[in-house]
Amino acid sequence: MKFPYDYLAIPENCLLEKRIYKKLFYENSNFTTTDKKWFTKDIDHIRWQYTIKPELTMIKSYEGELFTYHEIVVMEVDVNQFNHLDRLSDLIHRSIPYPLFIIFRQEDSACLSVANKRYSLSHANSATVIKFWVTDPLTEDKLLETEQQFLE
Repeated sequence: MKFPYDYLAIPENCLLEKRIYKKLFYENSNFTTTDKKWFTKDIDHIRWQYTIKPELTMIKSYEGELFTYHEIVVMEVDVNQFNHLDRLSDLIHRSIPYPLFIIFRQEDSACLSVANKRYSLSHANSATVIKFWVTDPLTEDKLLETEQQFLE
């Protein structure tokens, strides 16, 4: 298993490995000209790697007044540079209205991204990103002690 998946220990029955075409993002999101440029030039491939849901794991779903977690998608995004990850992460999290764990990969390094989302109060079947996070690049054979602890 490759980095950082070896730290995540996601059950194999959650594996999906389905390619997602960038065109779907263009058609279903409001990208600026710069957004489209970065999305096109910086991203090589997008894959829906895993779906973590109660039917496949021992993890129960959660539903609250403003938040719901029926499943979590682990998405892998192969990039050729880490320069615009804050914006790319924001675009992807806003484009997909359910919980995502994004792994941006470049060669042997990875950046991880998650977002805090709530139900949209004005649009059904959509979510509002409250805040998102992206780690600095992590490289398995060059991890600092704090990065190792974070992954564990």
